[in-house]
This record gives sequence, structure tokens and C-alpha cells, in this order.
Amino acid sequence: MYDPDKKTWITLEHLKSSKFSGEAISAVNCNGKLHMVSGKGVFWKVGVVYDPQTGRWTDMPRGMCNGWNGPCVAVDGNLFVLEDCTGKLKMYCQSEDNWNTVIREDMLKNMEQLTQAGPGKFCGIVRAPCSSTSHCQDVVQIVDIRDPATINVLRPPFGQIVTVQVLSRTWLS
Repeated sequence: MYDPDKKTWITLEHLKSSKFSGEAISAVNCNGKLHMVSGKGVFWKVGVVYDPQTGRWTDMPRGMCNGWNGPCVAVDGNLFVLEDCTGKLKMYCQSEDNWNTVIREDMLKNMEQLTQAGPGKFCGIVRAPCSSTSHCQDVVQIVDIRDPATINVLRPPFGQIVTVQVLSRTWLS
């Protein structure tokens, strides 16, 4: 881990599972802790949480890990997971150790690469199906969790969307 204050690299405690070395990994920073899950979908996976204050990895709560079955994003201090095949957006409830559906919307189906897009919002890419006879038109969708009826769709004028990043604003004085 890189420490920008000390400008040095720090060796972290080893993970106790080798599942993180050879499989797809989903990682999200939420409330100052790194949440990581190995694998994708509903298959058996391992989940851990890294706390930089203690320098330790801990097992992710079982309900959090079991329900993490799609792309995940942290918005306003809460974890959200998208069941991308159903369009269900679920929020993790720590006190109950489960995920509760907050939105079900067909426009969210097949959304990937979720990232926070401001207070109460996230965005992601929806890949358009391509064929030899039609032009691919991927879109970026911006979802306001507080007003799920409003989903803004951004269509690039040309090209294919590769990834999405939301950069924080830098104010010069």
C-alpha cells in the first residue's frame, strides 16, 4: 500500500485465501475501509475487509459476501450492489447483515463499471449488443438513488466506451 504522507510503500498483512490471486476481484472503498470479494455472480466466493487504521484484514460478514453478486459501488457511505441481469439495485444493511432492494429498473440491466457520481448518484456503462449489421452504441447512465425515476443517459457521438471515471473537482484559488 502506498502512503502518500510518508511517500513510501508499506507491505500489508497477507491474505489468508489464494482465491484473490487468480480470479476476478471486486473491490470498493467504503467508509475508509477496502471491501474485496473474489469471483463474480452467485458462486462460492471469499470476502474480506481491510482497515488501514489497524493494518488488518478481517472476514467480510457472511450476508455481505453472499449478497455481493454483481457490480458494487459506495454512495454516501453505503454499499450498493447491482444484480445486473435483473436490474435490482440493493443496499447493504449492516445491522441485519443483508441486502435490501431499493430500485428495480430494466434500464439498469447489464450495467457495469459502477462508480460514484456525486451525492446520491452513481454511474456505469451499459454495453449495447453488437452484430455485423448494426452499430454498437454503449451508453453511460447516471442514476440518482434518491429519485430512481430519473436516469440520465449519455450517448457518445462516436466510438466505443472503454471505461468510466468520475474525477473530483479541483478548485484553484
